[in-house]
Amino acid sequence: MTAFSRRDLTVVAAFFVSLLVAAPAMAQRYGGHEDAGREIARLTNHDRMRHGLSPLEWNAGLERSAAEHLRWMLHERALMHQYPGEAPLPERARRAGVTFSEVAENLAAGFDPESVEVMWMHSPEHRRNILDPGLNGVGVATAWRQGRLYVVEDFASVIASRGPREVERRVGELLRGQGIDPDGPRASAEAACRSRRGIPGGGHVRLVIRFQTSHLNRLPEGVVEALHRVHSTRAAVGACAPEGAQPGFTTFRVAILLY
Repeated sequence: MTAFSRRDLTVVAAFFVSLLVAAPAMAQRYGGHEDAGREIARLTNHDRMRHGLSPLEWNAGLERSAAEHLRWMLHERALMHQYPGEAPLPERARRAGVTFSEVAENLAAGFDPESVEVMWMHSPEHRRNILDPGLNGVGVATAWRQGRLYVVEDFASVIASRGPREVERRVGELLRGQGIDPDGPRASAEAACRSRRGIPGGGHVRLVIRFQTSHLNRLPEGVVEALHRVHSTRAAVGACAPEGAQPGFTTFRVAILLY
């Protein structure tokens, strides 16, 4: 298994299927590589729904990322997640126009889409990607070569790129859900966001909470705990450029001033 430094990024080792059966009939059945890729995505979603998970949405950027890697794979005639001279998966996905908080990949060389999916589901690392509840997008690239179906399936937790105002609005909604009015002075909160430490002067700020997150559907657990400790009913929210964000990953930096 190849792992990147980001905790929630998993790139699994390739599972090489050594079947030498001729596949012209299979290629004809699926109408070419595009139909085979869509069928693999359908089978992946079928397995997810069997386990109570939401289906993945087809993502054109992930399809482009997978197709780029497939070209390398066919040229090198080996299954690897990164070939010498090739960009790593996160960079590949970013260049393909995908914004994400998590990205993963399955590779295979098999006989047909059904056999590939079955073998992935019997491989713990590949199965983990297929059944990851945090993923919501998929793109697949396939090619028939010398009796084998070569497959690259790229997954991601795709998130929309948001500007500072949208981030502030969304965090404000989450604060309202905690019983806190977020309509304090935005300029002060944005200044606090841009600084690493300290409390802005004026306004009787009781606490500054600074954090970075890739998810705007919930507040981080540590932030919620701090809100409960202070028992504040008024706040200001500011967003700014994140620090140390890894290329390709969408990360939001936020400061909350509690009064």
